[in-house]
Amino acid sequence: MIQQAAREASAVAQFAGGVPAMCDGVTHGQSGMELSLFSRDTITMATAIALSHNMFDAALCLGVCDKIVPGLFTGALRFGHLPGSAFIPPNTPLRDALTAAEPFPVGAVLEWREAPAVSGDLTILRPVTEPFNSNGRRKLRTGNLGRSVIKTSAVKAEHRVVTAPALVTDGRMSGASGSVPAAIHVTPECLNDGPLRHVRDGDVIHLDSIHGLLEARVPLAEWQARQMIAPDLGHHEHGMSRELFRGFRARACDAEAGADTFGG
Repeated sequence: MIQQAAREASAVAQFAGGVPAMCDGVTHGQSGMELSLFSRDTITMATAIALSHNMFDAALCLGVCDKIVPGLFTGALRFGHLPGSAFIPPNTPLRDALTAAEPFPVGAVLEWREAPAVSGDLTILRPVTEPFNSNGRRKLRTGNLGRSVIKTSAVKAEHRVVTAPALVTDGRMSGASGSVPAAIHVTPECLNDGPLRHVRDGDVIHLDSIHGLLEARVPLAEWQARQMIAPDLGHHEHGMSRELFRGFRARACDAEAGADTFGG
């Protein structure tokens, strides 16, 4: 289809290259999950290599998911191509044409039928006039533990303020913030002398995604007296090909700087 469109415009389309990708949903619970965000940078470099032929007037990058699209986008930008759009905007002729019909199984074959005008299940898909949440978004939280984010649209209203033992991490997670409130991407990180290094099992954490607060409820004197417990990370450096990414780990910046390995 792409080649046909190019020929109709008196142009030529050529496949430049592909990029590797992983699925977080399949990899969860495996040590290979530590390579999730590194895969984004690998996709960025693969995109640059594909474009390094330096023989294209333009590039069409096709991808999905939260690492493939940013990787394609970053690689294209670094090479000098300015992507016009990462997605097909709604309420445009192309979007209308692509969503006008949907596949429907009939025995062993698929039939294309006109797409329904309304949702068949409002617990799964809602119209813009009746959203799940009127202000669903990500929320920045700050306090004596540093800065973190939460995906508030995934958390029920009654769980958005919690004062209890809670999960708090400086992990560079990828799409892993679900229905349970969690403070993720905490910066500065423990290994960068961030205050998160003072937290101990059983500490009471105040997590308020309404007012943007993230605090450890520990007496100040006790908090300041605590020393960082140096972790043994050796078992994270080998197996499942993790040894190949030693250079990535050494160069990875914190979440607020993009959590990439390119150094700006």
